[in-house]
Parts: sequence; C-alpha cells; structure tokens
Amino acid sequence: MNTNGTNLLAGSVVRTSDQTLWYSCGDWQLSGISDAYPCIPAYILESLFPVDTKINKRIVAFNKSYVKIFGHYGLPLNTHRDVLYTSMEDIIYPISLGRMVFVKKSHILEAKDPKQYRARLLRELEDAEEIYNSLVNLLGVSINDLGISGSVLAIGTPSWRHETDFSIYGRSACGKVFSLIEENRNSGIFSKESIPPYHMPFKYMGKWFDPHFSDVARERFLHGAKIKVLCTLKNMVFNIEDDSNGLFYPSVYIVNDGQKLVSFRSSHRGLYRQGQRVHFTSLSKAEITFFSGEVETVFLVINDEWGEILEKRT
Repeated sequence: MNTNGTNLLAGSVVRTSDQTLWYSCGDWQLSGISDAYPCIPAYILESLFPVDTKINKRIVAFNKSYVKIFGHYGLPLNTHRDVLYTSMEDIIYPISLGRMVFVKKSHILEAKDPKQYRARLLRELEDAEEIYNSLVNLLGVSINDLGISGSVLAIGTPSWRHETDFSIYGRSACGKVFSLIEENRNSGIFSKESIPPYHMPFKYMGKWFDPHFSDVARERFLHGAKIKVLCTLKNMVFNIEDDSNGLFYPSVYIVNDGQKLVSFRSSHRGLYRQGQRVHFTSLSKAEITFFSGEVETVFLVINDEWGEILEKRT
C-alpha cells in the first residue's frame, strides 16, 4: 500500500482487498484501534450490490463495474450495517459511526492521494489548469492547498464530471474559502443555487464544483477517545451558537449553553449557521472520554438523523 506519507489525507480514495472503494475521513482512530483508517464506503462492485435495491449510478474503475453507495445515491444506513458491514467483518472493525467505519490497514491495497492527482488532472484535462488557477485566485488560496477527490479520483481518468469534488486543506485556508464561496454566491459570480439536495456545490466558469474541507489537527480531536452512547433523545431544539467547526468531518457545532452537537452525517458539513434554530426529531446523547482522560457529554448524530432549520434567531 502507498499512502504517500505517514498521514492519509481526508478525501483520499482507498481500495481494499474485496475491491470496495472508500473515501478516507483522515488519519485517526478511536481507543483500541491502532491499525485502521476511518473511511466511508463510496463504491462497491456491481456484482455485490443488493439485487432488490435500485442502482442509481455506475462507474468503471480498475476495469470493473462499480455502483455508488455514498451520499444521495447511497444505500439506507440499515443496509450498510445489516448487509455490507456484516460481509466485511475481516476488513473493518465492528464499530459504525453512521456510515463511517474503521478499515484495517492490512486489507488496503491502494490509497489515491488527492494532491498528487491534482497535478495530473491539471496537466492532462483540457481547461483544468486555467479554471482551477482562476478559482483558487478568486478564493485567495494557493493551488497547493487544493486536492482533487470524489468520483474522478476513484475512476483515475481526468475528466469533468457532473460536478467535480475538490478538497481544501488547512484550517486557515478552509475558513477563507468557505467564506468566499458564500460571498461569491451572493455576488452572482458563483451560482446562487446548489445541486439539490446538496447545499455545498457551486457553478463557476461553466463547471460544477463540490468543496470539501479538511484540517488534520481538527480531524484528530477524537484520536484515542472512547465514545459511549447513553440514550436516545426525542424532539430536541438547538440554538447554533458557534459554527466554526461545522465545516469538517465529523461536524461539530456549539449549541445550547456551550454544549457540542457532533454529527457523523456528511451532509451536515457547513449546513448550519450561527443564529439558527435546528430541530431534531431524535438523536443520541453520548459520553466521550478523550485520550487526555477528560470526559464530556455531547449530542451525537450517528443514525442518519436530520436537523430541520426552523428560523434564524433574532
């Protein structure tokens, strides 16, 4: 396996011995896990796809036909847990934080690096260098802060997809880029509308882009921690008091009286804003024991719960 260094960047595409393709969520582990990476399954071989489930999207990678199981095209979470993950017991640990699981390093055949692939895409894809250089200049960051992720990285052939995923690395760059994307939506330079049901993508120079944000130090805040689910809560309303860590995965929002809302649902990234009120019909209450020994009780999204935005607080 080549992970291009000691750390696996979030947004890397991992291929395991069963030929599943995964999106990496960084380089950290919970307590008791020392030989795995946190990943979300992205594509599985079409031959392994549950026959009673509708296929929404296919790709060809490594000369094989794959079916997308991530995001809007994904399988229900209970299918992940009851069907996919039970068939992967040799490859992953029996711990699921939403769709995210810990993939054993011993079963990883390959890891594609988003920053390395960026150089190839800019070199080989027509107009890519011009468009991406224009984009990063507008967003006030360096091209070196950016990596190419998502399906184009999984396929491995530079092309313009229906939208192209890119990752921004580093807290400072992430904050700047997110703010400028919103600013340029309002000014009309980027599309004001996204691609339903997603809120992140934007259109620029005729191409759709889906940004992702990564900060290694922030991603490792759970490294070595233990998570214990205490109970399920019903009909909870939260005031979003701080959204500065909502960009990353898992998303962390400061809510009522300084408590944390920690979400492993990827569609919660960058969704909520300071001043909003959000309603969950259900979610978990959990205790996190950090590596330092500090214990904190948090609200936790690990079962695809959705938080409905009620209105902006006055």
